[in-house]
Amino acid sequence: MVYIKRRVKKMNMQSNLNQYLKNPDSRYRGNVFWSWNGRLDANKLRRQIREFHSMGLGGFYMHSRVGLETQYLGKEWFECIAAAVDEAEKLSMYSCLYDDDRWASGAAGGLVTSDMTCRARILYLQLYTEISKYVKHETQLGLWAVRLDDIIIQEKRSITSVAELKPGEILFEAYEREQPGESRYNGYSYLDVLNPVAVKRFIDTTHKAYYEQLGEKFGSVIPAIFTDEPHYMRYGGESSEGDKPPDIYFAAWTEELPGLYEKESGWDLVDNIPELFFDSIDKDSGAVRYLYFKTLTELFVNSYTKQIGEWCEAHNIALTGHMLWEDTPHSQGCAIGSAMRHYAYMQIPGIDQLTEYVQLYNSCKQLSSTARQFGKKWRLSEVYGCTGWDVSLAAYKAMADWQYVLGINQRCLHLSLYSLAGECKRDYPASFSAHANFARVSSFMENYFARLGVVLSELKEVRDLLVVNPVESAWTLINAQLTHARKFDGEISNLCRMLLADAIDFDYGDEEHLANHATVEEKNGKAILRLGEAVYRAVLLPQLTTVRGSTLELLEKFQRAGGTVGYIGNIPLRMDGMLNSSVGKFYAVFHKGINELEKVSRRVRFGTPDGSSTAALLYQLRTDENIMSLVVCNTGFEELKTEIHRTRCIDRNKRFENLIIDIFTSLSGEWNELELESGNKFRANFIKTSKGFRIFTSMAALQTRVFILSSDCTHSVRKSFSPFNTMSIGISRIPVKMNLPNTLVLDHAEWRIGNGGLNPKTFILHVDDAVRKALGVPVRGDRMIQPWARTLEIDRIADLELRYAFEILKMPLKDIFLALENPLCQQVEINGFPLDMKDHGAWIDDAIRKLRIPVEWLCSGENMLTLHGQYHSSGSGLEAMYLLGEFGVDKNDRLIKLPEKLNAGDWTSVAWRKSLTPLRTQVCEAELSLLD
Repeated sequence: MVYIKRRVKKMNMQSNLNQYLKNPDSRYRGNVFWSWNGRLDANKLRRQIREFHSMGLGGFYMHSRVGLETQYLGKEWFECIAAAVDEAEKLSMYSCLYDDDRWASGAAGGLVTSDMTCRARILYLQLYTEISKYVKHETQLGLWAVRLDDIIIQEKRSITSVAELKPGEILFEAYEREQPGESRYNGYSYLDVLNPVAVKRFIDTTHKAYYEQLGEKFGSVIPAIFTDEPHYMRYGGESSEGDKPPDIYFAAWTEELPGLYEKESGWDLVDNIPELFFDSIDKDSGAVRYLYFKTLTELFVNSYTKQIGEWCEAHNIALTGHMLWEDTPHSQGCAIGSAMRHYAYMQIPGIDQLTEYVQLYNSCKQLSSTARQFGKKWRLSEVYGCTGWDVSLAAYKAMADWQYVLGINQRCLHLSLYSLAGECKRDYPASFSAHANFARVSSFMENYFARLGVVLSELKEVRDLLVVNPVESAWTLINAQLTHARKFDGEISNLCRMLLADAIDFDYGDEEHLANHATVEEKNGKAILRLGEAVYRAVLLPQLTTVRGSTLELLEKFQRAGGTVGYIGNIPLRMDGMLNSSVGKFYAVFHKGINELEKVSRRVRFGTPDGSSTAALLYQLRTDENIMSLVVCNTGFEELKTEIHRTRCIDRNKRFENLIIDIFTSLSGEWNELELESGNKFRANFIKTSKGFRIFTSMAALQTRVFILSSDCTHSVRKSFSPFNTMSIGISRIPVKMNLPNTLVLDHAEWRIGNGGLNPKTFILHVDDAVRKALGVPVRGDRMIQPWARTLEIDRIADLELRYAFEILKMPLKDIFLALENPLCQQVEINGFPLDMKDHGAWIDDAIRKLRIPVEWLCSGENMLTLHGQYHSSGSGLEAMYLLGEFGVDKNDRLIKLPEKLNAGDWTSVAWRKSLTPLRTQVCEAELSLLD
């Protein structure tokens, strides 16, 4: 991360690398997204920070999430923030801020948007095929009679009343209004991010408040503040009836927009509103949309990201986080304009890359490109969210490896849950905390990524090819159906993957940045294109629909100076969004295809003796003076996939028994390999060639290898290494014993409200929904109004009975326990015997408590557990319960005898179904964790 006060002197990697990599400091370690989701307690916060430290983590982001009871930005909130900062400082960790109550950032949990002047506004275009349904909106902007063929406007004329409609015409009405309030903003709306005054109010409410409380810690133990998914209102459509095509379309609006649009284009925006969503026979819809999104982007960047980034710079703290929908060119247009333009104003720009199924290479490339060009050392990825509770450390490693090789060097681990109470436990897990069964060994992964982060932070990146960012072309294609826009996304994604698969690394260059920061220069007698702090020897124009005149003039100058410019696809028909036939004159001096570009931009080539595809490999090359690092990642995919990959890590098995790596460089020295798992260094198997070096190696599936060229030579030879070890134990039956009690999940119950009839067995979360609906209150969810904000809510109460049946085939020998949270608590019975309500401690989380069930109250066959009590709508709701003890569980969820020996195979189907119980085999003392 960027640490403004505690700047670290430039590392002499050649002399200090071996020692430094043994135990990298907190800057290179992961920081958890710490979900503050209950009634905060300073002692508990301190305890969890110590747990983070023991897990090898470098710090945390203090992030308000669903379930927060402590008043957001109140006195107690800041006391807890101060306690967390103090504990982090004691442990040489970093405590980072988060700028809102949940997300998207801007509303400050409604504290800002309770003021009507700060609320987001939305532009609507509504279609009426049944004129009887038309009622004029008070904020109407325009009314048109339209002949529409699918999504193409054949004729359009402005009218003042529906009486002017002719047969065959459809009524279009445009109007704008304040965004309706939403529960996720605690009943208020989102922020008008296009309004600099509203954004200033957000800064004063949040950032300034933190500075007043903790400003002396900014830039040291508090290095950064996270902004999460800010956006102007998403472009799209909605249907008012079932699966019908949309009849209401919406886009971003603000009071200043029409005037700025007219100043930019000379056109009346209101008159062109239908063309924002529909193509037209008579009007250039592509130009209308281009100018609209161009104006929006400038407004958003200047009002929000630039203003906040400049405030952060002035107050010694780094702005980090990520924007909404940075995934593709068209999605950026729909929500944020251009991601790269926002990154330029963030001290630590970031992306999110959630789930293990999707690999958004373009997102990483745009982030790392902007960071390199604007001299931003640290690049963040919010990673691991939405993966669930059953993913291995090997998969977590694989999810981040490829991102590091594409330019990331900081991870924000999504998520660490302060509490598992109620809805909190479903807040996009896993939980990187003591809740996780891998907590005791997670430091191994953190040490691995800390070492990788050192290598991928301390030298200068080498990428000689610049690809013009195509986001402005996507703006021209965004219409009601998005068909052409999504096809365009696919073409751009394919180009990115094909270049990377061919080991031609590159940066993107945004046209706004090219216009303001690029120059043509000479270096060592050859032309280079300088964009900020990065230099390029070749430029590629991808398939575009529009290109800026300033970009063409710059590239023509570069080409004529001796640089190399190429293009693929058709010559665009537009310049600066407008149809313009002169574009072809510029393209005439450029090279068609990438062959000429490859000659001057290739630095690495992969090969195999049998000529098999090496498309699964990604790399990053860095150099500085007489030292070079090469990091190679095997993504494990069997072949190049030009579409988005949707494959679990465990199914990515491509390996390379014999891999040849050619590196083209004039540097000299010896190649060593750094073993990230240990920090040890070994001599690589390499030879000197006429153009550089050739390394001979291998790559296991999902493996990353690091090679370093320097004058520092080691004669140690690396022993064979595999990230997956196997062993033969020589017996057919494996003795096992439990470290913790086994578990039977109770999550289906018969139920009744008051004196009503008994309802059949139902999943407990559905029971909770039914009870809340009966009480007339909203059902729970991750976007419900926060407990701290429910100041006027009336607590509604219902008498409730729950019945859970379970079967015992073999009686346990000892007492068992019932683990439950927030019980109704008036009475819990087992087979008619009332349980002693004495608390026997926590299980997994403080919110889940244990009650003892005497073994003599159990019986062979069916047993009935009954809960009687009052349901409070203000509580955290109904959740699953758990039986704990020394018993086995068969495939029908019946209690059986606990096995002492097991055959090799799937043990979750034998005795530990849906269990979090660690086992220890008595043969090899290897711990195994069984997850639901």
